[in-house]
Amino acid sequence: MKSTRVFWMLLCILTIQVSSCLFSWCKTKEKQKEKIVLAANPNPNERNRKKMIRDEPGLISLTESQKTYVYAIYPVVKHFCVPSAKMIIRLIVTFLGPPRISVELNNFSPCSLSPDNQWIATGGSNSKSLTLWNLESGEKQWTFKHDDGIWQFLFTSDNQYLISASDDTTLKIWSVRTGNLLSTLRGHRGWVRYCALTVDNRFLLSTSFDHTVRLWSVETGTCINVFHGHTNWVFWSQFFANDQRIVSAAIDVRVWDIESGQCVQILHGHTDVVVMCAFSRDEQLLLSGSYDTTVKVWHMEDGTCLQTFSEHQSIVTRVCFVCKDTTVASVDYQDTLYIWRWINGEIIYRFEGYNWNIHLKHSYWLKNNDTECIIVATRENHPEHPNEIHVLAVESGKILYTFGGDDTEVNRVYVSADGRFLISCSKSCIRKFAFTAYKK
Repeated sequence: MKSTRVFWMLLCILTIQVSSCLFSWCKTKEKQKEKIVLAANPNPNERNRKKMIRDEPGLISLTESQKTYVYAIYPVVKHFCVPSAKMIIRLIVTFLGPPRISVELNNFSPCSLSPDNQWIATGGSNSKSLTLWNLESGEKQWTFKHDDGIWQFLFTSDNQYLISASDDTTLKIWSVRTGNLLSTLRGHRGWVRYCALTVDNRFLLSTSFDHTVRLWSVETGTCINVFHGHTNWVFWSQFFANDQRIVSAAIDVRVWDIESGQCVQILHGHTDVVVMCAFSRDEQLLLSGSYDTTVKVWHMEDGTCLQTFSEHQSIVTRVCFVCKDTTVASVDYQDTLYIWRWINGEIIYRFEGYNWNIHLKHSYWLKNNDTECIIVATRENHPEHPNEIHVLAVESGKILYTFGGDDTEVNRVYVSADGRFLISCSKSCIRKFAFTAYKK
C-alpha cells in the first residue's frame, strides 16, 4: 500500500514538472513569435496586435482551414501552449479528418430577399431556424426549422417557395404563402452548404461536405442525379449555359453536362478549397476565390487560367466582376478588400476593415450621376467607420454614400429590384434605406 502511494506521488510530481517545462517552452516560443510579428508591424493597436500574432501564417505549418478549426474548437490554443497544441491538432486533422468547421468562421447571420421585395428571410449557421419577415409591416410571418445549423436559403424567382440548406444534411422546401414544409430532400451524407436554382425554378443544385453535387426536382423533391468526382468539400455550384451545364468548386473546379451527368472539364490550379466563384456577364470568364489565399480568372471555353492574384494574406471569401468585367473586387478573411484589373493584376485600391462575409455579388450604377459602385460593409474594428455600409465608387475609390452605423456588423446588403431601396441585415436588426441605383 505504501509503495503504491509513493508511486502515484512520484507520478504526480513528474507530471507537474513536465507540464511546467512544456508551459515555459511554449510561452518562450510565443514571445519569439510576437517579436517577429511586431517587428514587421511596429505600431499596431491592441486588437490588431493580437490578431497579427494569432494569424501570422509563416510561423505555423497549418493550412488556413486547419488554423480555423484550431482557433474555434480549441480557443485556449490562442493563449496557452500554442506550438505544441497546434502540432497535436494538426496530427488529428491529418490522420482522423477535420473536426466540425469553426464557429468563428460560421458565426454570421445570413438573410435572403425575395425577388418581389416583399419578404426577407433571416437565420444563421449557429441557429436551427430561419424567420420570414414582411418588409412592409416589419412583422414576423413564419419560422422554419432544421435539426442543425442553416447555412444558406433562397427564394424561388416566382416568390412561392423558400429553400434552405442545413448542416443536418438535408434541404427543405417551404411554402412562403402558408409556411408549410412541402419537401425534405435527403441523400447527402455531409453538411449541405450551398444551393442554386435554374431560371424556371424546376431544378435545384446542392453542394455538400460529402464531396458531391446533387441535382433535384423542386416539384417532386426527388434526386435526379449525383455528380461524383471532387475529392474535397464542395462549397459552391451554379447553373450556366442556359441551365445546360453546371460548374462546381472544391479544390478543383469542375464543369458538368446536365444531360449526360459527365464531367466535361476540370480547372486545376488551386491548392486548397475554393470558397466562392463568380461568372462574367457573358459566362466566358470565371472567378474563383480560395482558402489558398489566391483569386484566379479562368477562361471557360478551354479551361485555361488567365490570371492569378496573390496579394491576399488570408482566405478569399467573396469575388465579383465590375467595370464591364475588366476589374475584380475581392475580399478576404482578414477584412481586406481589393479592387484590381484582372488583365495584368494591377491593384487599383486596397481597403482595410471590410466585412469578409459581405454579400459581394455585382456592382450597381447610381442613377443620379451614372457612377459605377460596389456596396460593402465595415467591420467593428474599422479604424474610422465601424459597422457602416459604404457605397464605393469603383473608379475613384471614394465613399459616395454611408448608411447605418448599427450596433453590430452588417453582413448582408441587398438592393431592391427597382433600385429604390437598400436593405441591410445584421445580427441585431434589418434596416431599409432609400436608394437610387440600377444594374447595368
